[in-house]
Amino acid sequence: MILWMIFISYLSHKTSDELPKNPPFIVQVIKGYTGQYFDKVGHFGLYFILGLLSLKPFLEQKVRVSSFCILFGLIDETHQYFIPSRHFDLLDWMADIAGVCTAFTIIYCLEKNNYFRKPTFRS
Repeated sequence: MILWMIFISYLSHKTSDELPKNPPFIVQVIKGYTGQYFDKVGHFGLYFILGLLSLKPFLEQKVRVSSFCILFGLIDETHQYFIPSRHFDLLDWMADIAGVCTAFTIIYCLEKNNYFRKPTFRS
C-alpha cells in the first residue's frame, strides 16, 4: 500500500509533458475511443488499486481506510496545483473517489459472502 502511494505521488510530481499522452494500444483499439477520458481512467485505476491494497488488510476498518484513500486523493490533487503545467482538477478527484468506492464495494461484497473466511477442515 505504501509503495503504491509513493508511486502515485511520483506520477503526481511529474509535469504534464513528462506524462504519457496516449493510452496503451489495447485501449486505442476499442471502437469509438476518443482519448479525452484517458486521464480519468488512469485516476480511477490508480485509486482502485490503492483501495484494494488498502482495504484487504484492514477489513474491520473499511470506512476509515476508504476515507484515508479519498483524503490522499485530495492531497494529491492539491499537490498538483504547485507543479508546473499541472492543476487541481475536481473531476480527477471524483475519478479517484470512484476508484476507491468501487474497491470498497467489491471488498464489501466479497466479505459479505464470506470470501475472506478462513477455510475449516473437517476430519
